[in-house]
Amino acid sequence: MRRALQVGVKPYTISTDIYRHNIDGPVHSLAMTMSKLLALGVSLDEVIEMSTLNPAKILQKEQEIGTLTEGTRADISLLRVKKESLQLTDSEEATLTTSSYLQPELTIKSGKVLKCI
Repeated sequence: MRRALQVGVKPYTISTDIYRHNIDGPVHSLAMTMSKLLALGVSLDEVIEMSTLNPAKILQKEQEIGTLTEGTRADISLLRVKKESLQLTDSEEATLTTSSYLQPELTIKSGKVLKCI
């Protein structure tokens, strides 16, 4: 991703590709994947859009999901920017140390508040 960004190629969407062999790393979660892009210099606004609205557009559901527009389904993840050092590892075991990362705090799904662990 670092090389792609250096030549001006940015992802349109962000996903995790989590499955049973990589849940314990290096993927961990969508928030961690988002943090990796932030650490590479992608703005928070872009990272949020790549994780919400852009995937909804691909599915042609931007009038239903991926936005907080009135009348849409409001499934929400509350993320905190944690200001502490963290070592990030990619699928090729390359590492990058960041000074901040996204920490999930809670999720609202179908009107139910779910606290993150």
